[in-house]
Amino acid sequence: MESNEFNFTGYLSNQDGFHGDGIPIKNTDDVSNFLTTNVETWYELRIVDSGDLTVFHVKDRVLIFPVPDHGNKNNKWNSEFKKFVTID
Repeated sequence: MESNEFNFTGYLSNQDGFHGDGIPIKNTDDVSNFLTTNVETWYELRIVDSGDLTVFHVKDRVLIFPVPDHGNKNNKWNSEFKKFVTID
């Protein structure tokens, strides 16, 4: 497997924690599409690796994991800019 390919699975959950079948995520474009397509309509998004370890987690439009390089945990999705921004 090339370094830019993954064997990840994305899950979309409602506020009660219910989710459907996983969505295969194979590359960075899949990650981007999974995020931008779903972050505004689903309560929780998770991406896990083949060992079921979380590699990406968003809850109520707030980035939970991974913590950004600058170390601030207060990063909420900005619909206008289509990215996470630090909130006060």
